[in-house]
This record gives sequence, C-alpha cells and structure tokens, in this order.
Amino acid sequence: MRIADINKDGYLDMVAGGVCVDLKDPQKHGFPIFWGSASGFYTRNRTVLHFKQAAIRGPLLMDLNKDGWLDIAGQVEDGKVKIWWGSAQGFNDTNFTNIDVGENERFMYIKGADFNKDGWLDLLLPKREPYKETNSSFIYYGSPNGFSSKNRVEIMSYAPYDNSIADFNKDGWLDIFLTSYGSDAKGNRPSLIHWGSPDGFDQKPVTKLPTYGASGAETADYDGDGWIDILVANHRWAGSYYKPIPHHHITKSMLYWGGPDDFSPKRRWEIQTVGPSGLNLRDVGNSYDRGLYEDYVSSAYKIAKGEKPIAISWKADTPHNTAVKFQIRVADKETGLASADWYGQHGKGSWYTKSGSKIKGLKGKWIQYRARLITPNGGATPYLTAVTIKFK
Repeated sequence: MRIADINKDGYLDMVAGGVCVDLKDPQKHGFPIFWGSASGFYTRNRTVLHFKQAAIRGPLLMDLNKDGWLDIAGQVEDGKVKIWWGSAQGFNDTNFTNIDVGENERFMYIKGADFNKDGWLDLLLPKREPYKETNSSFIYYGSPNGFSSKNRVEIMSYAPYDNSIADFNKDGWLDIFLTSYGSDAKGNRPSLIHWGSPDGFDQKPVTKLPTYGASGAETADYDGDGWIDILVANHRWAGSYYKPIPHHHITKSMLYWGGPDDFSPKRRWEIQTVGPSGLNLRDVGNSYDRGLYEDYVSSAYKIAKGEKPIAISWKADTPHNTAVKFQIRVADKETGLASADWYGQHGKGSWYTKSGSKIKGLKGKWIQYRARLITPNGGATPYLTAVTIKFK
C-alpha cells in the first residue's frame, strides 16, 4: 500500500498492490486507487488501472517527471516496468510509459531516490531471481528525457525483496541495502550494502551482512547515536522457500547497529520471529536524499498592493528533539515563484528557526513559504498547526 494525497483534494488516498475487479467494467481487473474523502473510504470510490496479468507488487508512488503530480510505477509484465503518469485529470490506461529492460526478468518492490544528486529521481529495480548463484539488479537514472536502458547501471544482488536506501556512512551519498530473500536448501546468502559515491556504486567494495532469508529492511537511528541502523526482517532459516517441509520459518531477525566502523555481525541485536515478510515499503526520510526531514510548500498568496512581509510566526509541537524551520520566497508573478530563491533569517539559503522572526528585504507581489519538519532519528515527527505571516 502507498498513501498520499494523490489528487490534491486535502484527503489521503491509497494505492494498493494486488488485484481487484473494476466495478464499472467487471470484465476487466487491475490494481485500485482508493480515494479519500470527508466520509472516509468506501469500495465504489476507486479507480482501477487495468492490466491482463494477475497482480502487481506494491507500486511506487512518486513524482518522477517533476510536473507536480504523483506518478505510479510497477511491473505487470516480465521484462517491463510501467509508469502511469499522474495529472490534474487523474490516471488512465493510455497515459503511460513502458521501460523495456531487454530481459525477461521479474522485479520486486521498485524504489526511487536521487542517487547522483542531479535533481531527478532514479529507479532501483531489484531483480528477483532466486535460482541463480549470482545476479544483478538495475539502477535507471532519471533525467528530463525520462528513463532509458542506455542510462542505467547494474549492481550485484542475489534475490532482493523489500530493500532500503539511506546514507549509512554519512558521506553525503546514498547507499543501498539489498536483502537476500530467495535461496535453496544449500543455505542463506548474505544481504548486501552498495556504497554510493560521486562516481557511482563501484568505488568501494560491497559489504556482505549475514541474514536469514531477509524479506524486509527498515532504516532509522534506533539508538539515537546519530548513525542510521538497519532493521532486517528474516523470513526463514536455510531451506527451500517453496516446499512446506521441513519448516524453517522460526528464525531470528536482527538490528544491525550503524556507526563510524561500518556494520558488523558482532554489533547487532537479535529477536526470534516467525516468518515476517517485508516491512514498510517507504523508506524513512525525504524521497530524494533520505534526509531526516519532510518539506511542506504552501499555496501561493497574492500580497496586497503596497504591503510587504515583516514577520513570520507559527505554532508547532516538537516532541523528542524534533524541530520546524521555515523559508520564504517572493516573485512579481505567481509563475515566477517556482524559480525564485528561498530566504531565511540570514539571507538566501538560510532559515527562520524562531517563531516571530522578522522578515527583512523581501519585496514582491506573490509569496510562498516552505516548512521543513525535522526528525532526529526517523521516528518522532513534529506537528505543525498554524503559520502566520504579518504584512505592513
């Protein structure tokens, strides 16, 4: 399941994996979008995007072309990834793009992040191939021209399932944790960390971490030491993943502790589990850089003639060392706001960190603010309830 306000009506919507019948055309099936409303959710208030295959894994929900509308990416045909493009008119069966990988492969939960820091979301396509001793997954780099097999790289994998992306070593570049789910009776293969760098993922050796049929990972700073840790849900001990006997699903899951000395089997916490399968599909942190924050950008407001902003104040609950800070941008035209610079207390690029801060030197006919909601560990979050900008 993916959750967001897809149609921008102020209510959260839900995109579900799996398959359901289209009530408007029972001869067709697909995956549903359940639309939120003031009265909640109900069965008939949904849109079904059609396909001929049986099901789709949890789809990706991100704005992949930066047009302001969320898009959906998933696989409904071996060897191809389909992107349904969102718009003000919603989704339909004709507004899509297929990425043909050129191989008859099946992918697990697709993820997006800006690995090369060019401002465009890239796609991680984890290849599900449990029968091979070695395997590779794809990274498709995004661009204004979309996605292409000419602009992709391959990274080593075994049989990844639900994976995570984060900056584990705090060098400013995103790293990838690939679970190792599928195996045979020979034993479990390790999960892998691919280390990002300005030159891609092949500049540092891959880290191999022992896991037991790892089916999910969730990254956060669980012990509050400033380093991202990796919680791994292990599905089963060594043995066949499709034969019911012998039963290997009672095994240990684990929490690998992050730190300046990398991850190690000597620094992990274990807990007995019974066959967990996957964790949260969405990684903690910002979609682009996995920073421990989320940004809210306000609507655009027209400034009354002859007035200018002089102060900004807000009300927010900030438990457990969470925080909120603000920036403002102005322009003479509403359309000019998108390219205008953000300003804070100390000029361009800075932030207002204290409620009641004075606004100096900003003039324009239109104004917009950005609130950054910060979490210190990926768990607790602030709760913003009011923002006031004073004019004179």
